[in-house]
Amino acid sequence: YITAMSGNLKEASILYKILVTENPTDASLLKNYISILLSLGQNKEAETELKKLKETFPDDESITEIQAKVADALKL
Repeated sequence: YITAMSGNLKEASILYKILVTENPTDASLLKNYISILLSLGQNKEAETELKKLKETFPDDESITEIQAKVADALKL
């Protein structure tokens, strides 16, 4: 989180990928990782991670917001 907040998004994406791999049931980590991927313009990767998020947490209503962000990014 601190790495992302300091603006080093590339390093943050690497760290978050590790954290998500080690903690696949942590929705917050996965949402943050998707947001970082979108900030880096890695929209296809964000879409892939969103699918994982939806499969793991199908009843999480907060996914709608990040889903809209991914959809918007893919339109660009």
